[in-house]
Amino acid sequence: MSCSGPISFCSVPIPGVVYAGPRTRDEFDLIDLPETVHEWQSCETTTLIKGDGREWERRCTSKSAKANGVRVIFQWFDERPSERPA
Repeated sequence: MSCSGPISFCSVPIPGVVYAGPRTRDEFDLIDLPETVHEWQSCETTTLIKGDGREWERRCTSKSAKANGVRVIFQWFDERPSERPA
């Protein structure tokens, strides 16, 4: 993550869907669900925050469970400098 300390989050963008982010990769890995590793994508926000002259990319790994009509999507984000200049 691009922040200096552990970050966790919980968001409810629409009824019945909850996005959750554990504080650490170890916590994420302990969630016993199949994972999906998404493609690396350019991340303008991280590029702007870092301000180091490089373009940054972000990849999401997610796990999902549904119970009682509520889907919980657990997410972990990795970041890396892109091969392309900013």
